[in-house]
Amino acid sequence: MISSLHFQTTFTAIEQFSSHQEELVELLSLADSLRENELFGQAIEVTLKAQQFIDENGIDSIEIKCTICASLCYLYTQINQFESVLEIYKSVSNSKNIETISNFETIYYYVGNANVQLGNLSNGFNYFQLAVSTAEKSSNYHIISSSLLACSSILAEIGEKEYALVYGQECLELLDNISDQEFILNIKVQYGHILHTLELYEESIEVCNVIIRDITLIESQKKQARILTTVFSLIGSIYLILELPSEAHKFYKKSVDLYKYLEDNEGAGKVLANIATVHERFKELKKAEKFYLESIKFLESNKESTAYLNVSLMYISFLLSNNFNIDLQFLHSLEIQSNRTNSLKIKSDLYNLLSRVYEKLGELRFALRYQKLYTETALQRSKEKEKTKIEEIKNIIEIRQLQKISELEAQTNSQLTELNNKLVNLNKIKDDFFAIASHDLKNPLGAIKQVTSLLLYDSELDEQTKNELLVSMFISSHSSLFLLNNLNLINGIQEGKVNPYFQSIDVKSFLNETFITSYSSLLKVNSQEIELTLDDSIRSTSKYTVDTFSLSSLFDNIVLQFLVNSTSQSTLHTFARIEKNTEGTSLITVFSSTSRSLEIFKYLYAIQDRPDYIGKRQLTKEAMSILLRLSGGTLQYTQENGTEKLTISIPITKS
Repeated sequence: MISSLHFQTTFTAIEQFSSHQEELVELLSLADSLRENELFGQAIEVTLKAQQFIDENGIDSIEIKCTICASLCYLYTQINQFESVLEIYKSVSNSKNIETISNFETIYYYVGNANVQLGNLSNGFNYFQLAVSTAEKSSNYHIISSSLLACSSILAEIGEKEYALVYGQECLELLDNISDQEFILNIKVQYGHILHTLELYEESIEVCNVIIRDITLIESQKKQARILTTVFSLIGSIYLILELPSEAHKFYKKSVDLYKYLEDNEGAGKVLANIATVHERFKELKKAEKFYLESIKFLESNKESTAYLNVSLMYISFLLSNNFNIDLQFLHSLEIQSNRTNSLKIKSDLYNLLSRVYEKLGELRFALRYQKLYTETALQRSKEKEKTKIEEIKNIIEIRQLQKISELEAQTNSQLTELNNKLVNLNKIKDDFFAIASHDLKNPLGAIKQVTSLLLYDSELDEQTKNELLVSMFISSHSSLFLLNNLNLINGIQEGKVNPYFQSIDVKSFLNETFITSYSSLLKVNSQEIELTLDDSIRSTSKYTVDTFSLSSLFDNIVLQFLVNSTSQSTLHTFARIEKNTEGTSLITVFSSTSRSLEIFKYLYAIQDRPDYIGKRQLTKEAMSILLRLSGGTLQYTQENGTEKLTISIPITKS
């Protein structure tokens, strides 16, 4: 995880804060070189010297200190000294504004890893979450993806399959932001192990095959080998579970060969023990014994290691189960070595084996003694394991719930802010709307007042002038009523008082009544008229079901606009017919056109991208669009060859 990039961050900080640039750069460059060559112990010594140099020379740069601490966390992790990682964290965690420092997300990650390795899963989960949130600020995708995958691994271990997969997928989605192929493939290896833990074996093998296909993207053969050792071991373990011994042996053998190439005796020893279990399961006892002994030979350089003790106990169990001779001296040497470890599992397994061996030899006193020790350690281990698991699951669930609550709060706050902005805008629209409405009502009402004053107090008016004034007043009153009706209509719809009302009507009679009877006499006063043309389907006496309120209101809008806005010698040409749309729904369609004034139809159909349409046009458009929405109708304005046409269509059903 730590690479030259992290040290480069330190070098930049040195240039800014230190007058001892050359000395520090020399020390950290040496540490970086040792790290690259996997000489982790020597790298730790040099890095600690750099830390001591900073303290002795009074270099007060938190950036430098944090980057060096991050490097030490990585190095101690490589040699499994996890307590040292926690000590490093304690040394810097109390610093002011420490979370804002570059590389602190890296420290969080390694502290989380140390907690997991020491058995504190909930603490580890919490620190990985902190690593994610801190790394997101600096877009450190290496840390974000690694931490998400670590969370996925913890959740898989405690059986939270759904959440484990969610975190795993989030991690994989971030890999597109990373160009380091070695890092990407290592992440996929870990994800393959998680799928194995979740018993998703086919998916795990699929991930492994992708890694094998892409391994050549890494130039270094040693780095390729390190990744493939784990991949081949993982595939081997899956084939063993699936009871395909030849396939399991083949992939385990590939892994052993690569460990030998890397001169990693411990890795080779562990996988050789796995090969032994393959032959043991399928009763190839001589082969199993051969591979157990070979495994122990690779591991015996460190007889106190967990790997050596575990494999040795597996070998003793194998010998005992298959009536092979057992070397008691070897067995007791394991007892001495196991007493130096804190692993209750190793101790309980060893006591169980010793009890069985002495029982077989007829030494009942020793058998009972070791049986008692086995029972005590197994019970202690079971209690601690169960207690730890319950506490860890509870803590992780609580962390997850708190995280969800935090996410929901942020989402709610965002939604409230958005709604508040919408309300502010709607309130402004409402104020503008009523300001326009009141302004447009003022003009016709003022005209009515003036005409009324003339008629009441001017006795010299002749009959023709009086008649013209009355017509003018009538038109002004219609204009005011038109606006008020629209306002009432909008208000009624918003309050749920206006709804579509479908009834059966004689279309011919309805149109004649609406257009001819209601308005003809009024229009003729000012030499205006309506021409209504019906097609053959409407001329018949067939009845149709239609929302008569919407239909009549829309026609009223057309005629009133024509009445208010047209001068004398104007004719409103209207054509009505019945047709079907693309969905097969029957529509009554009315085409209204005039050659006199485009403004009539602009008022009726205020196009969205024309913000200059105000006043009555907005009121009309709002009322008509709401009506049409209620009745499922459409309205369209077109202009052809100097003639403007408004088309209104409303669904009908033949009665």
